[in-house]
Amino acid sequence: MSVRARVQDWADPVVGATRERPRVAGAILLVVGLLLVVSGYLGRIPFLPQGGTTVTMEVSDSSLLASGSLVRVKGVDVGEVTAVRHVRVGAPAVVELRVEDDVARTLRRDAGAEVWWRTLFGGRSYVELRPGLARAPLQGTIPVSRTSVQVEFDTLLRTLDDRARPAVATALRELRRGFADPAAVARMVERAPGAARAAAPALRALRGTWSGDLTRLVQRTARMAGAVARDEEALARLLDGAELTFTATAARRADLAAALRTIPAAAQRVRAEAAALPRTLDRLDPVVDGALPAARRLDAANRALQPAAAQLRRTLRTARPLLADLRPAARALGAAGTAGAPLVRDLTPTVTRLRREIVPWLRERDPISGIEVGQLLGPTLAGHDAVATTYDVHGNGVRIAPSVGLNSIGPLPCETYLFEPGTRARVVCNQLSGLLRGMQRAMSRRAKP
Repeated sequence: MSVRARVQDWADPVVGATRERPRVAGAILLVVGLLLVVSGYLGRIPFLPQGGTTVTMEVSDSSLLASGSLVRVKGVDVGEVTAVRHVRVGAPAVVELRVEDDVARTLRRDAGAEVWWRTLFGGRSYVELRPGLARAPLQGTIPVSRTSVQVEFDTLLRTLDDRARPAVATALRELRRGFADPAAVARMVERAPGAARAAAPALRALRGTWSGDLTRLVQRTARMAGAVARDEEALARLLDGAELTFTATAARRADLAAALRTIPAAAQRVRAEAAALPRTLDRLDPVVDGALPAARRLDAANRALQPAAAQLRRTLRTARPLLADLRPAARALGAAGTAGAPLVRDLTPTVTRLRREIVPWLRERDPISGIEVGQLLGPTLAGHDAVATTYDVHGNGVRIAPSVGLNSIGPLPCETYLFEPGTRARVVCNQLSGLLRGMQRAMSRRAKP
């Protein structure tokens, strides 16, 4: 075909329409049909760039999720699951969600998620997002502590131990046997009125003591259920707490059974104590009657004490500035005490020796004069103090002015004579010499260890 003929075919629609290409038309129709089917199944046009924001969450069980599972908020589709990754064995699975940008901006820091069945009979599941109520936006991954997965029936059966599984099978088998006989079921229905009459007293007790008790109970239960239903997080916490309680109770079922076995004996003791309680109250009545006058006097004393308490409160309020000013002084006193502690430790041996040795020695009496040593030392030290009052650059000193005479040294009772002294002077000198020798011996004894 020439170039002119090809151009004419493209330019002339009538001529082009007359040419038939069945294979090309069928292929195009098939591709378009497949695109329509896939788009309807996925809810989007494939091979086109997808918008939205990626959100990650952790789940304990990812068996119900796969790529393409829907993501909803309050029942409205807002995205889909794009990937499910398992980091390691035993660790939570990481699920990537692509949600609309507007929805991603509403996710808060306490956001959560649940995995639910899309139908009653299972099948594909979906993720229900809970945006949360916190002020801060969501940062990072929704942890496994705020996600939950709907429990399947086989998962529930896996929690039963080896003794519980046969018990469940036996219960189902006996239930089938019980309803297998229509006559027995009919007799049960016929005897139901008699059983209902027997249960009537219990139902009347259930209705309550006053008229409308049961109605108010139902109304309050409905309000409580409504409040719990409005706060999904509170309901989840309630269910988690109930699960923990039941788990702990099941783990201590042996102790619980032992406690239940002790209840009858405890009830008997309680009844015995309750029977003896009236006698105890009869004995307490006189005690209470006798305590009433004292209680009345105590009330009067309390009323009389109130003015003093008010005055004390005023005094404390007045003393508050003083106490505030005392804080620096107390801190300074504490610092001084800390600084003076080493000095006190160093002075302790000296004070101990003074108390144990020197003070008792000062209280001893001289064997010659019969006077206490302290009384003998007092005048001597006083005389030396009077003599040593002179002070110069070298410190205190005793200055003795030499002179010519019979009594050159004033403080001493002995006199210097040019000739033989008389009897009186000898007696005085001998007494002074004996006193000094006694003091020397006493000090030598105290100095020995």
